[in-house]
Amino acid sequence: MPHRFTTALLIGLALTGVLSAAGRFEITPMALYRIGGEFEAEDGENTRDFLIEGGPGFGFTFGVDYDKNYQLEFSWLRQQSELREETGSLSPSVRLFDLNVDQYQFNGLYHWHTTGGKVRPFLIFGIGATYLDPVPADVDGSLHLSVRMGGGVKLGFGKHAGVRVQGCYVPSYISEETRVVGVLPGEVYIVTAGQFFHQLEVTGGFYVRF
Repeated sequence: MPHRFTTALLIGLALTGVLSAAGRFEITPMALYRIGGEFEAEDGENTRDFLIEGGPGFGFTFGVDYDKNYQLEFSWLRQQSELREETGSLSPSVRLFDLNVDQYQFNGLYHWHTTGGKVRPFLIFGIGATYLDPVPADVDGSLHLSVRMGGGVKLGFGKHAGVRVQGCYVPSYISEETRVVGVLPGEVYIVTAGQFFHQLEVTGGFYVRF
């Protein structure tokens, strides 16, 4: 996993720099909480519902100003979660294993500037990939297309620092033939039809501009 993160970071830094080398840069370490994420899979006879448990996370964004309103950025955000299997309407769900939900995305932000310029509401739209990374080493991870849409606000303390808070809807498309390990030894479920799993996310952090 470290090499995947390093590669994504280098690509993100390179592309955002190429897009607007003369713009101002903005880095934001982030904390987050994400909920939602249900999908179905089957073993040929039975269909099960699987749930990505809500959980906290962390990450960062690296952005560059395109002009006074638009900003382009690369983001990496990781949710620390667990995958659960729904065993029936009257039974509690069963924990399968810990799961990291990593999202690598390129985002576009549009800002409004208020009087004084310290408060900047914004809209955000992004596209990229969600990587479902099971913590057990013997369980394979899977990569899925994802998008991000939402809004937030930046509150500046001056020209070079401030606070950023945002809320986003983040659907990810889980493709056919994705394998899910079940509760019993040797039990494997297969996603037989492509589908979205839907997540909501609240994110915040302190940004630095230079």
